[in-house]
Amino acid sequence: MAVSEKKELITPVVLATEQGQVVLRRLIDRFQQTGNDCVDAVAQILREVAIRGDAAVLEYGRRFDCKELSCLRVLPDELEAAYHQVDNPTLASIKMAASPAGDGGFLAADQR
Repeated sequence: MAVSEKKELITPVVLATEQGQVVLRRLIDRFQQTGNDCVDAVAQILREVAIRGDAAVLEYGRRFDCKELSCLRVLPDELEAAYHQVDNPTLASIKMAASPAGDGGFLAADQR
Protein backbone atom coordinates (compact mmCIF):
# COMPACT_ATOMS: atom_id res chain seq x y z
CA MET A 1 0.00 0.00 0.00
CA ALA A 2 1.44 3.37 -0.98
CA VAL A 3 1.89 6.00 1.72
CA SER A 4 -0.87 8.15 0.22
CA GLU A 5 -3.24 5.15 0.45
CA LYS A 6 -2.42 4.38 4.09
CA LYS A 7 -5.54 4.16 6.22
CA GLU A 8 -5.34 5.87 9.59
CA LEU A 9 -5.55 3.43 12.48
CA ILE A 10 -6.43 6.08 15.03
CA THR A 11 -9.02 8.71 14.21
CA PRO A 12 -9.49 11.46 16.80
CA VAL A 13 -13.14 12.03 17.67
CA VAL A 14 -14.66 14.74 19.85
CA LEU A 15 -17.20 13.02 22.09
CA ALA A 16 -19.17 16.25 22.53
CA THR A 17 -20.24 16.05 18.88
CA GLU A 18 -23.00 13.96 17.33
CA GLN A 19 -20.38 11.93 15.43
CA GLY A 20 -18.50 11.37 18.68
CA GLN A 21 -21.61 10.05 20.39
CA VAL A 22 -22.25 7.63 17.50
CA VAL A 23 -18.68 6.31 17.76
CA LEU A 24 -18.99 5.98 21.54
CA ARG A 25 -22.29 4.05 21.26
CA ARG A 26 -20.72 1.66 18.72
CA LEU A 27 -17.78 1.02 21.04
CA ILE A 28 -20.02 0.41 24.04
CA ASP A 29 -22.26 -1.92 22.03
CA ARG A 30 -19.24 -3.83 20.74
CA PHE A 31 -17.88 -4.38 24.23
CA GLN A 32 -21.27 -5.39 25.62
CA GLN A 33 -21.59 -8.04 22.91
CA THR A 34 -18.36 -9.69 24.02
CA GLY A 35 -19.16 -13.09 25.41
CA ASN A 36 -17.92 -14.41 28.72
CA ASP A 37 -15.54 -16.76 26.90
CA CYS A 38 -13.58 -13.77 25.62
CA VAL A 39 -13.61 -12.05 29.01
CA ASP A 40 -12.48 -15.27 30.70
CA ALA A 41 -9.68 -15.80 28.16
CA VAL A 42 -8.37 -12.25 28.65
CA ALA A 43 -8.56 -12.62 32.44
CA GLN A 44 -6.53 -15.85 32.21
CA ILE A 45 -3.88 -14.16 30.06
CA LEU A 46 -3.63 -11.27 32.52
CA ARG A 47 -3.28 -13.70 35.46
CA GLU A 48 -0.52 -15.58 33.64
CA VAL A 49 1.35 -12.37 32.87
CA ALA A 50 0.99 -11.20 36.48
CA ILE A 51 2.40 -14.50 37.76
CA ARG A 52 4.99 -15.38 35.10
CA GLY A 53 5.89 -11.95 33.73
CA ASP A 54 7.92 -11.75 30.52
CA ALA A 55 7.85 -15.53 29.99
CA ALA A 56 4.06 -15.39 29.67
CA VAL A 57 4.21 -12.32 27.43
CA LEU A 58 6.63 -14.17 25.14
CA GLU A 59 4.47 -17.29 25.12
CA TYR A 60 1.30 -15.39 24.20
CA GLY A 61 3.21 -13.21 21.74
CA ARG A 62 4.39 -16.35 19.93
CA ARG A 63 0.91 -17.82 20.01
CA PHE A 64 -0.97 -14.77 18.74
CA ASP A 65 1.49 -12.52 16.94
CA CYS A 66 4.86 -13.86 15.86
CA LYS A 67 6.02 -17.45 16.07
CA GLU A 68 9.67 -16.28 15.84
CA LEU A 69 9.44 -13.93 18.84
CA SER A 70 12.50 -14.59 20.99
CA CYS A 71 12.83 -11.55 23.24
CA LEU A 72 10.98 -8.41 24.25
CA ARG A 73 13.93 -6.04 23.90
CA VAL A 74 13.73 -3.53 21.07
CA LEU A 75 17.13 -2.29 19.96
CA PRO A 76 17.62 1.46 19.46
CA ASP A 77 18.10 1.10 15.69
CA GLU A 78 14.89 -0.98 15.45
CA LEU A 79 13.00 1.67 17.40
CA GLU A 80 14.40 4.42 15.18
CA ALA A 81 13.42 2.53 12.01
CA ALA A 82 9.90 1.91 13.33
CA TYR A 83 9.55 5.59 14.28
CA HIS A 84 10.22 6.63 10.69
CA GLN A 85 7.53 4.26 9.39
CA VAL A 86 4.73 5.86 11.41
CA ASP A 87 2.80 8.79 9.94
CA ASN A 88 2.50 12.14 11.75
CA PRO A 89 -1.16 11.80 12.86
CA THR A 90 -0.42 8.41 14.44
CA LEU A 91 2.71 9.79 16.15
CA ALA A 92 0.67 12.69 17.53
CA SER A 93 -1.92 10.24 18.88
CA ILE A 94 0.75 8.10 20.53
CA LYS A 95 2.42 11.13 22.09
CA MET A 96 -0.91 12.40 23.42
CA ALA A 97 -1.82 8.99 24.84
CA ALA A 98 1.57 8.76 26.58
CA SER A 99 1.38 12.27 28.02
CA PRO A 100 0.14 12.93 31.56
CA ALA A 101 -3.62 12.82 32.04
CA GLY A 102 -3.67 16.51 32.94
CA ASP A 103 -2.20 17.30 29.51
CA GLY A 104 -4.99 15.46 27.67
CA GLY A 105 -3.25 12.07 27.73
CA PHE A 106 -4.20 8.87 29.47
CA LEU A 107 -1.26 8.05 31.71
CA ALA A 108 -0.69 9.31 35.20
CA ALA A 109 2.87 10.50 35.85
CA ASP A 110 3.79 7.24 37.63
CA GLN A 111 2.66 5.12 34.66
CA ARG A 112 4.95 6.67 32.05
